[in-house]
This record gives sequence, C-alpha cells and structure tokens, in this order.
Amino acid sequence: MYSRWKYLAALVNFCLVAFFMVLAVGASAARAATGSYNAELPPDLNTAKDMCALVPCAEVFPGAKSFSERMGQPPYVEAYGEHEDDRDDKKDKDKKAKKKDEAESHGEHESGKKKLLGYVMLSTDITDMPAYSGKPVVTLIGMDLKGRFVGVKVLKHSEPILLLGIPESALLNFNQQYIGKSVADKIEVGQSRPDEGVLGVDAISGATVTVITQNQVMMTAGTAVARQVGILAPTVREPARFVASGKRLSWAQLRAGQRAASAGVAPRRGHGARQRAVR
Repeated sequence: MYSRWKYLAALVNFCLVAFFMVLAVGASAARAATGSYNAELPPDLNTAKDMCALVPCAEVFPGAKSFSERMGQPPYVEAYGEHEDDRDDKKDKDKKAKKKDEAESHGEHESGKKKLLGYVMLSTDITDMPAYSGKPVVTLIGMDLKGRFVGVKVLKHSEPILLLGIPESALLNFNQQYIGKSVADKIEVGQSRPDEGVLGVDAISGATVTVITQNQVMMTAGTAVARQVGILAPTVREPARFVASGKRLSWAQLRAGQRAASAGVAPRRGHGARQRAVR
C-alpha cells in the first residue's frame, strides 16, 4: 500500500514538472513571436540594393529622412536629412552657397538637396561572427559623420539563453550602451580602465559569450565602414613580393629560410638547415 502511494506521488510530481515546462516553453514562444528570436527576415536582405526598403533604417538613425542604396565594399548606406535651406527656396542664392561652403568645411556634405548625416550598416554584410548559438546576431547599426554610434537594432538572433531565464530585453539594453560611443574608442565588455584607454560596457550575467561576440560585431562593422568613408585612417599593408634569386634551393634550405623569417632573422646565404657553425 505504501509503495502504491509513493508511486502516485512520484507520478503527480512528474506531471507538475512537465506542466510547468510546457508553460515555460509556451511563454518563450510567445516572447519569440513578438521579438527578434529567429525572426523571419526578407530572403533578399543580403543582396537588395535598397536595403532600407526591407529593414527599419530610420530606427537606428534618428532624424534621417531618406537613405541611399547600398554602396561600398563591404556595403553600407548613407543617411540623409533635409537641408535647412529647403524650407525656403526664396532665400538669397549667395546665402545658400555660403552656408553650403560652411557645411562642407565642417564635414557636412550634400547630395542634391539632401544633407548627409551618416551611415547605416547591416552587421552580416561585414561579419557573420557566430554568437553562443553558433549563428550570428543580425544587427542594424547607425553611425554619424564623426564615427559615433547613434542607433542599434537587433533584427534576428538565435540565442536560446535570451529566452530561458534571461529576457530578450537584456540584449537590447546592452546594445544601448554603445550610443554616443565612437568606433575610435577602445570598447571592451567589463569595467572601464581609464589608464589603458578602455571604455567598459556592462555584461549580461549568464550571456557572456553573446555580449563579447556582439561587442566584436559592433566594433568590426563600425570600423570597416569608418575606414571606407575616411572617419578612420585606412589600414595600409605592404604587398607581398616575390624575390628571384636565380638559384634552386633544397627543401631543407627553404625550411631554414621560413624559420628564419618567422624569427625575424635573415638566413645566412649558402647554408642549409642541417649545417652547424664550426667553432
């Protein structure tokens, strides 16, 4: 009799656990339906010229009235605002020309009647670095003419930890820490270290891998575009050059030259890897 009651108690406990697990999964699915977890993105998002017709570029660049088509490599779009002179076409033309010259001298360019405000980029156009789930966090990023982040929006992620125990809003709040910071800053997850020039951003407890990856995505994407448009100096690397020696080298000599190059030491001419200096 005792064993029967023990069996029934275990069965009831199992059913209760299963019930609450179903509730948790259902709640997670409901949050996913209204959030960016495995969100359905347009199939041609990565190739469409008019990217901002498919994603909400205005949400990551407040004040922008229109956007260009994709340009550059890796791709980005330009964000435009209305020129202040457009409100009154009857103003003196000389005054307009003077204001235009002043704007250009401060890095404010025009495209027709549109004033260039900055740039918008899709993270996966630049890097598909995987997060904790093994898939990238697809992020839309806005950056002004001085290289400062002005907006961030996660379009899609596959991070299960942001549904089971950690709210999706935690990632959204994490991204907001970049607003006002520059691509020229040295930003790391963790505490700021002013003596080393490091700006820290707060991590998400239990989602360290996700936020470290997201930090790298933000900085990689922003830096790539900033170098293209002249905000940051481009990285210049000396091209590799072949040197014709006119000699046939043995495999041992080639290996010796490779080891010497790795060590930063010029190999001695005419000596192979197996030769030893004689005292």
